[in-house]
Amino acid sequence: MSPQIHTGRAWRWLAVALSLISNVCMAQSASYAGQFENDDDLFKTYFTLNFASTFTASTFSFASGGFSPELSLFDTSCALLQWAPGSGSGSCGPGTWDACMSLTSLAAGQYMLVLTQDGNGPVGSSLSEGFRMTGQPSFTQASVGATAGNFWQVDGTQRTGQWALSLSAAGLAPVPEPSSLALMCAGLLGLRVLRRRSAH
Repeated sequence: MSPQIHTGRAWRWLAVALSLISNVCMAQSASYAGQFENDDDLFKTYFTLNFASTFTASTFSFASGGFSPELSLFDTSCALLQWAPGSGSGSCGPGTWDACMSLTSLAAGQYMLVLTQDGNGPVGSSLSEGFRMTGQPSFTQASVGATAGNFWQVDGTQRTGQWALSLSAAGLAPVPEPSSLALMCAGLLGLRVLRRRSAH
């Protein structure tokens, strides 16, 4: 084998190795958006970190005309790891009403992130304790003396139910919700049945 061919192969292997390393080290992200109907609605998303890394989550609800959100991060034992309120708390910077969180060296594992409207944060340090305003679909009315509508702010303005959320971490792998997974499995089973029928 000539030295040139050997050197060429070495460079190719090095390029492949560097490509794999850069893919592992790059932060991956997931984005979600939706609309709440009621003040006490929740959005839950599940994700896995394949290895310890810095995890960040940010909402873009208030900035786009929606309500002031809160974020709550839980581990597989349903323990609350971090809570980030919106409502001008500054979790995304001074004077902002969206919610942000950042955890350095979040351990590899499975997690659940919950987005709620401001005022509907977790009752305690466990998911099993629930959320403060569960069962009160129009709880923001009381804060402004309104008799109708949802998504009222303490300053008397009414916002929409729009929300948006972005997650980022190296090794992030969003996990489909059980219903999405079941739907995907049913679809694959249907394709298999069709394939068998067409083979006969």
